[in-house]
This record gives sequence, structure tokens and C-alpha cells, in this order.
Amino acid sequence: GIAGATHDPCYHQTCDSMANINPFAYEKMVEAAAYVLEYLGRLPDLKSWLYPASQIKELEKSLSNTSLQKYDPAAVFYQGNNL
Repeated sequence: GIAGATHDPCYHQTCDSMANINPFAYEKMVEAAAYVLEYLGRLPDLKSWLYPASQIKELEKSLSNTSLQKYDPAAVFYQGNNL
């Protein structure tokens, strides 16, 4: 890519590589992502932090007719995505 350019002519091209990134910015983004993952991983109740109580109740109610008896965010995620 070209620093300061609004459109990167190398985007998804053979010239698009790790060699043309800002190493300082890349390191800061990796550190920020690691911090967020650690913060979320240490939360005692991630479900209540991510979802409002009304949505949790609604999802648990809708899942009560299935084999899942407790809310499982991964199951809800994969139900709506064709992976």
C-alpha cells in the first residue's frame, strides 16, 4: 500500500504484503486486541455484559423447545450463519 492514500492499489493483489504496513500501528492494534480478549475473558458473567437481560430471557425461551436447556451464545450464532 501507499501511506496516506485513500485507495490502496495493492489491496488483495500480489503486492499486498506485511512488508507495506506500519509496524508501530500493527503492534498497537495487536496489543489492543490482546487487551480486549483478556478483559472479556476475565469477566465473571460475559453473557450479561454482552446481552441485555430481556434478550437473554427471550433467547432462553426460544431455545427451551430445543435440546438446549441453557442459553448457548455459540449455538445462537451458528444458527444464523451459514458456515
